[in-house]
Amino acid sequence: MTENQGVLQDVDPFADIGGTEIAGTTAAKADKRRRRALRVAVIALLEIALLAAGIFFGYTYAKSTIEPVTISNYKTLEDLRAFYKPSAVEMKKDVAAFAAEENYYGMYKRVYYALLTAESVTVRGGGVTETAGGKVNIETEKKMESGLMYSHTVSKGTGLASAFGGNFELKQYFDIESRLAKVVGDKKEHAETNGKLQAEQTYVAKYGLLPYAFSNYRVEESTVLSASYAKEGETHVLSLRLAAAAAEDYLKQMKAYSGQVASFSDGDILYKMYFGDDFVLRKTEVSETYKVMNMKCTAALTEVYAYEGEEGYAPLAEEEKFANVGM
Repeated sequence: MTENQGVLQDVDPFADIGGTEIAGTTAAKADKRRRRALRVAVIALLEIALLAAGIFFGYTYAKSTIEPVTISNYKTLEDLRAFYKPSAVEMKKDVAAFAAEENYYGMYKRVYYALLTAESVTVRGGGVTETAGGKVNIETEKKMESGLMYSHTVSKGTGLASAFGGNFELKQYFDIESRLAKVVGDKKEHAETNGKLQAEQTYVAKYGLLPYAFSNYRVEESTVLSASYAKEGETHVLSLRLAAAAAEDYLKQMKAYSGQVASFSDGDILYKMYFGDDFVLRKTEVSETYKVMNMKCTAALTEVYAYEGEEGYAPLAEEEKFANVGM
């Protein structure tokens, strides 16, 4: 036997097997560490992705409340003023001249334009809607002052009118120049958006009407079916019978307020405006008939207007100002 052979014979026959086992164990541990590291990395990436998604959706929601939902018939206060501004000739006429010409739409524009350009006004209203299924009493208050608007509506229903959306309270706040709105209500659907900032146009897309437009109807020459004029003492009275098309935005408001879908297709709208020689609006009276779920509804609403410095005028309280509400 050679020396080299002796060395080979002294080598443990299981040495290679043991080395393989050790190497395999080491490799397994290394693989386990790699798997653990990979799992940690995946979890970390997933958390980052979820966080990013949360931030994105949160940003998207916040952005959606501020960026406007575009609608075709939206008019700002400036748009309304421009649309209803009387001509230079009409601005020189008195009430008697409009009446003599039977230019009732021109008379309407003079009164409405004077209201739209008022700096400060308080409007208080009350009315009732009656159906075979019950009755709804409604009280409203609107205050416009220094480019801000506050609107408060309280509705109380009885019978079926109570069960189907007749009971609610809604407070609305507007920064007119910035075209921003906030809404606070007592219904479940208001919980997520109470006091949240939203674009004015987004508000109009849901509620149909701007409180500082001071009218539930889109009064245009094409929506006036008939008109008449009368004088009661020192007060001028303009009566307008309106087509169903005049109430399209009003129907959207009714749906947003009560959840009910109404129709004026077989209904009637009589809108009366009471004003002085200066065309300043003092009172409006509305008589309506329409249908909800094929039930006939009869409604009447009166609103009284008071301007800064007059009895009945009320400035905005601190809690009614736009900046002091919600977010």
